[in-house]
Amino acid sequence: MSKGKQKALAKINAVINLTSGVCCHFGITGFTTNEQSLSDSILGIAKAGDLVIRDLGYFALEVFEKMRVKNIYYISRLRYGVQLFKDDVPIDMLKLLNKKQQVDVMVSCGAQRAIANKVGCH
Repeated sequence: MSKGKQKALAKINAVINLTSGVCCHFGITGFTTNEQSLSDSILGIAKAGDLVIRDLGYFALEVFEKMRVKNIYYISRLRYGVQLFKDDVPIDMLKLLNKKQQVDVMVSCGAQRAIANKVGCH
């Protein structure tokens, strides 16, 4: 307790195979442990052809590049401030999405592929 309020003390880091329902990894860390520092733990678990779905807290370009090299697919939201490039030219993803409902383009920020969908209120 801190100032009379209950505070979290631990964080659970789990990897679950959604097709089988099996928990491949389960770890408990201190609540202050940064998720990015845990992001490369997936490299010892995922295999070529696997799809890894990441929370934005695990966003680490270096780990995405290592997954790409190992032919591990991944989905992540794009962290604010990360610039995407196509043929060394900056891409304005918002501008592209204003022209189309969906964009599927090979980009670099470590030779990553970006697929973007327009999401908004109608």
